Amino acid sequence: MRVGVRRVGDPGGSAEAPFSRVYMNGRLVPAVEARVSVFDRGFLFGDGVYEVVHAFGGRWLDMNLHVGRLRKSLVAVGIDPAMADELPRAARMLVGDTPLDASIYLQVTRGAGSDRTHLPQAGLVPTVFATLSQTESLAALRSTAAPPSIRAVTAPDSRWLRLEIKSISLMGALLPLMDAQRHGAGEVIFTRDGFVAEGGSSNIFAVIGGELVTPPLGGPPMLHGCLRTRLLSVAIANGIPVSVRSVPTAELKRATTILSTGSRSLIRVVASLDGEPVGVGAPGCAGGTSIVSTLWTGLLDAIEEDARRIGHSS
Repeated sequence: MRVGVRRVGDPGGSAEAPFSRVYMNGRLVPAVEARVSVFDRGFLFGDGVYEVVHAFGGRWLDMNLHVGRLRKSLVAVGIDPAMADELPRAARMLVGDTPLDASIYLQVTRGAGSDRTHLPQAGLVPTVFATLSQTESLAALRSTAAPPSIRAVTAPDSRWLRLEIKSISLMGALLPLMDAQRHGAGEVIFTRDGFVAEGGSSNIFAVIGGELVTPPLGGPPMLHGCLRTRLLSVAIANGIPVSVRSVPTAELKRATTILSTGSRSLIRVVASLDGEPVGVGAPGCAGGTSIVSTLWTGLLDAIEEDARRIGHSS
């Protein structure tokens, strides 16, 4: 199976090199030469886990949180948790000393057997693959007064219940996302038993009654987002009232503001939900805008401060 990545930048420049290579089982190889066995259980069964980490100027955001989450996913599916150490190793090898603005995608599958059998054979060696994608710089993000906006739709959550595992088996999320795209939306917000869970590739926040509200991890099944953790800290540090509680779907639709958050996308403002503008006629709409502005600036400040601290300690 051929693995490819999108090339960026000047084809003749050195900036392209990190994006034209991938990490495969401890080595850097040209993307066009990367190979995975057709009997790899990730290819056959989606039997693996993954992680995505964002870098600004070559400094990785919350790498320790991502390594910890990857380790928990590996333990949950019975793959050697020591493979979590491949994430920072792959990041170092792909980026090196280049001050890149990028995200790394790393996946670990259970490995390849000799044929296709549902139960894994004994002694499989995990397959590790990682690749980089170019992202915007902090300077570019700071040049915008607010995070980007998207349209979203709600959908019943029919995915499996082990959503704390960052599984590569994403068909349950992809089909609703594809349906949302056909309706002009860029995100789907899953609901379960009348309550908000999470987005198709994000966690969900809302400004309701002047508070920043987000569903609890112990509520509907959802992923423990690293950016979710970061944003809660930013909100508290900036004096924004925070409430982690169950959010009925009907209450979400009356919210002043709805936010979608993720490690790669950071913050996106949901401008419309199920075809209706968000916040129109809601009390305290201006307050919601103020909270978003404070969160956006506070998040970028925190990222920059972390990068500065990492730089001083390295």
